[in-house]
Amino acid sequence: MQRGHELRAALHDDLRELVEGRRMSARDARILAAARRRFESSASEPPRVLSFSSAIRALADAVADEIPSGLLFDLGAASGSSRVEGQWVVGSAISHIGLVECHDGAIAIVRARPRCATELLAEFAL
Repeated sequence: MQRGHELRAALHDDLRELVEGRRMSARDARILAAARRRFESSASEPPRVLSFSSAIRALADAVADEIPSGLLFDLGAASGSSRVEGQWVVGSAISHIGLVECHDGAIAIVRARPRCATELLAEFAL
């Protein structure tokens, strides 16, 4: 869903801190870093308006590069945070790490476990 916002693809939290804090695997961090690079490179090409769809495409490409036959899944609706409540999470069915479009148009990296509140880990900022 394109909101017309131009996004800066910059993570506020360092992925390394998430790995060291055991909140994310090294493989998930590598995939997200590759997705971020792809997302940023798409920002340098016209048109410069990015969307949640372009972030998901970047993530899918990064997953395919890192995991043979790797796929993204709909992890259900986010809960527990007013920023993402009811928004759909797309990501790994194994690690439950994925992306969600926040109500303000930002794109967050989250852990979405079944029957648990969605944990916001980091975000691509507006």
